[in-house]
Amino acid sequence: MGSIYFLINSLESGGAERVALRLCPLLGVRELLLVRDKVEIPVEGIGVRGLSPWRDGLFAHLTTHLRYPLSLFLGRRLSRLVGEGDLVVSFLDEANWVNSVGKVFSGHRAILSVHNDRSGRVGAAVKKKISPFSAKVYSYADAVVAVSEGIRYVLVESGVAAEKVEVIHNPLDLARIAEMAKEPLDPSLQGLPFLLNVGRLERQKGQDHLIRVFRRLKDRFPDLRLSILGRGSLKDRLSALGEALGLRVYSWDRGPLSPDFDVYLLGYEENPFKHMARARAFVLSSYDEGFPNVLLEAMACGCPVISSDCPSGPREIVSPDSDPLRVAREVEASEFGILVPPPLLGASLFEEELFEACSAMLEDEGLREHYSAISRRRALDFDVEAVAERWRSLIERVLR
Repeated sequence: MGSIYFLINSLESGGAERVALRLCPLLGVRELLLVRDKVEIPVEGIGVRGLSPWRDGLFAHLTTHLRYPLSLFLGRRLSRLVGEGDLVVSFLDEANWVNSVGKVFSGHRAILSVHNDRSGRVGAAVKKKISPFSAKVYSYADAVVAVSEGIRYVLVESGVAAEKVEVIHNPLDLARIAEMAKEPLDPSLQGLPFLLNVGRLERQKGQDHLIRVFRRLKDRFPDLRLSILGRGSLKDRLSALGEALGLRVYSWDRGPLSPDFDVYLLGYEENPFKHMARARAFVLSSYDEGFPNVLLEAMACGCPVISSDCPSGPREIVSPDSDPLRVAREVEASEFGILVPPPLLGASLFEEELFEACSAMLEDEGLREHYSAISRRRALDFDVEAVAERWRSLIERVLR
């Protein structure tokens, strides 16, 4: 048997990156390869190598169409590192492109892992597909892993052979989460009631809608705060929005932390679990996801969750027995959390229903206690050992 390599766009603070690092020691991965040589999160116990000879900033200025030919060059570089008997498992689009191109040159085995549903669909009524280029890329793979049923649906609708696509959900290291959740918050935040959002500060995450909803919630719950963990290009815009709405906004790069703010932009947090364990509710406001790790992580911490019913993942997590293509048109109290219409259905509907859902959760302590207890139970279904066993089985079949 050859060596196993993981290939990912970069090691920024995203969900797919954490999944890759979590699986590395469990699957005997030899080396972690990066399309872009950018490392923001700590890595222990495995070698890391960048494929690109250029600085990371180059990629930020390239359009998707310019990245296509670049993937040819990087795929050729990948083929010089791996052999015919090796396996490369890639995560996210750019890495998947490079993996497929490299396979053409070296003949290595390739598993592509798809973590985001960017099809633009909202339920079965809108059946948009992935790009023809991506569909062609996936056809070269030995197997394709979709992290949700929603993503599998889009891939198969786009022409990827159904027998190639397997759903393997993202894993949780429950023991590690429980231990890290015990760490105290900064003294300035201790005892404050707050809602929590975790995600990059980008349009996809819909945090502008959340800040507008929070402004209305402050009128009903004057002591309430909003904490947002993550960095991104919209930091200054979100800060300005909050201030324009009359909110006091703290930003991680502007002065000392204190309890005197309404909105806390806390930046990258190595331990988000201590926040999740103490939040009144976790709110996911995204336009689209793949399989939102942060939603499950919050549930593992016993935090009640309120989520946009976006494509894809949230419904599979909080309402597993419902049709994964169904989309909420109003507040939907599901088995393991609350779903609201996604922002793709319109900002006004999303914000109104999100306001109602948050108000109900904040007003009803019994409801919070119910979802807190049942959330922990749901998180057990995604323990890392069970997920790793599914990966081992797939890898064994591909290498057979």
